[in-house]
Amino acid sequence: MSELRQESARQSKPTCPSPLPSQSPPSVSTSPQGAHYHPTPLHSARHASLHDGEEIGGLTVHQLRTELDKQKKLKDEAESELATERLVKEAALREKEAALKREESALSEKEAALKREEAALREKAALEEERKKFTAVMSQLGGGGDTLRKKLRPPDGADASLAHAKPLDWATPSVQKVGGNMLVKNTTTNTCVFSLVIHEVSEALLEALLGDQPKMGKMLFQKVLEDGVAYWSFMFEGTKSCDLLLHMWVEKRNDEEGVLIRVESVDEEELEATSLPNPHSTASKKLWLFLKEGTIFLQPLQFGQTLFTFTAQVDVVEVTKDVVVASPSSFRKSPASVTRSTTTAGITSAVTGVTSSKSMVKKLGAGSEADKANKPFCQLANLFYERFKKEDVIDERRKTDFIENRILNAPPLTRDEQKMIAKLMREFEVMKAKRIAGTVNDSVEKFLHRDGKGGAAWGMTVARMDIDAITLFTELWLMDTYARWADHKKTAIREVWENIDGTRSVEYIGSLSLPGVQDRIFHTWLTWKRLMDEDGRETFIIALSPFVEYHGATCHEVEGAEKLYDATTKGVHIVKKVTENTCEWTHVQQADLKISVLPEYLVDYIAKQQLGKANELQEKFRRNGKEVDQEGAAALAKVIKERRGMALMEDQAEVFERCLELLREGGEEGWKALESTSKEVEMKMKYFPPKKWGAKFA
Repeated sequence: MSELRQESARQSKPTCPSPLPSQSPPSVSTSPQGAHYHPTPLHSARHASLHDGEEIGGLTVHQLRTELDKQKKLKDEAESELATERLVKEAALREKEAALKREESALSEKEAALKREEAALREKAALEEERKKFTAVMSQLGGGGDTLRKKLRPPDGADASLAHAKPLDWATPSVQKVGGNMLVKNTTTNTCVFSLVIHEVSEALLEALLGDQPKMGKMLFQKVLEDGVAYWSFMFEGTKSCDLLLHMWVEKRNDEEGVLIRVESVDEEELEATSLPNPHSTASKKLWLFLKEGTIFLQPLQFGQTLFTFTAQVDVVEVTKDVVVASPSSFRKSPASVTRSTTTAGITSAVTGVTSSKSMVKKLGAGSEADKANKPFCQLANLFYERFKKEDVIDERRKTDFIENRILNAPPLTRDEQKMIAKLMREFEVMKAKRIAGTVNDSVEKFLHRDGKGGAAWGMTVARMDIDAITLFTELWLMDTYARWADHKKTAIREVWENIDGTRSVEYIGSLSLPGVQDRIFHTWLTWKRLMDEDGRETFIIALSPFVEYHGATCHEVEGAEKLYDATTKGVHIVKKVTENTCEWTHVQQADLKISVLPEYLVDYIAKQQLGKANELQEKFRRNGKEVDQEGAAALAKVIKERRGMALMEDQAEVFERCLELLREGGEEGWKALESTSKEVEMKMKYFPPKKWGAKFA
């Protein structure tokens, strides 16, 4: 009976239909994307209850399952191999990209090095060419030329010495040099030379000399009587007028080398037959400058400037009778005249040489009287300078060139420069300065520190500046601009040498006048470094130290420095970018006057001199406060967006943890109300006893 029930149950159970003879076990197909598994009906739920011993298509269920597991394993292995191969290819690609970037970086560094080499070679070639030109100009001098060449050294280079010079008053006939300008007076041959930088291209200066310019500047009157013949008149020493009647012609012209102009005075006999204007009729005395063997050399310089060198043998005469009016055409009709003409770029000039006569003038005597030629000739130099003066324009051109070219192509820091910067930064970090009384609410934070070692004192300022970091750095680093020279016009000694020994370093020698004590002389070595933060913000460091710590071959000396007492200074300027148009400037500097006991009044004086510079620059670059605040808020919002989702740094996480701990311990009770200055702000205070935060917050 039981057998019948079992048989009936088997018959009532749903069974799988037998596979067709053409059916085959499940298979794995391979495609370019990898192995793909094709399931068979055996995977469905209705076959899950089959026994291992039952047969399907001649194979037992166990065999079919084993085969399926094998196929699945093969599929997984194929996918794993493909994934591994893909990862290997991606890693190889990344390595290749990294190698390409390294090659590009090395190539860029090599190109930069080549550019620096080329720039150095060009500068060296330009300097050598300038020396040759200067020697050629000096060879044009007559008589005492050899003496002049011994006294007048060639310039140290247009950019280094002459390109930032301005004329001052020379008082003696000996060699004078102020900021690159030179005036030489040889009393034997009455030969005068002045060389100065004009803030204009040579074309404009040439047109002003040979063209029709009724008035050059406020004091110099110029009238071109005919081509190549010009009348100049200017006031001298307040009540005197000084006149020149000159023949000028271009002897040599080259766009790269410059322009050479010959200059000769018209003789006295020609003056009697010439109608001349009288621009200074109120002058109490009239002097005439007579030039012989004169040359004007115009040499192009950097930043759209021209080196203007004027040499001539000069005689000064005093007029004793009026000049007779006649026609200017007599220049060409004089039987004793010799006319030469040349045409250059549309400018036709003619020169007429005539004989000499002394009937109408009283010639000044020799010796000390002959030295009087020096002063009016110097005044002429000043008038030419004032006519074309554009000091602020040249300063801006120099700053732009420094930012766009010289910073990027600066020589790499030497080991000594790196050591000097690192040493001063360590001293700055450990220095403990006290805030100066009365400066709490000042826009510039000011601190003072005395190390107890005699006449040494540290000063520090921290200021937020409304100018971008690279512009402020340029303002601080360029020490030989016209503006900086104007700031130190009362300084007795001030000399600056850039890029000494081919490095980025600067040598500076400057004097300091002090109340009640002997003046001091500082001989200082300066260099700079550029850093880039992880967030792309720039930081510039200027370091200065006594020059005795510099181990290079260069060491200049300045006349007059031996009369002053030595002093030293060291410190750093740190200019850090805050936003695109604002930065933070930290200035730390020590002045050691080599005095055993430094009086308090000297400390105050030095502090005022040093620390007051921050206020001056802050006012110079101050902008609208609302604009600056908006820029700061926008920069902060940008940083917050960029750092969203980034992990906190260790010190940031520590601060947050301490604040949260205080909030958790505070609860809602025990808070004492405080008086608030605003109805919209509620202020409370709660006292927490001191707590040791442990090693984590130590």
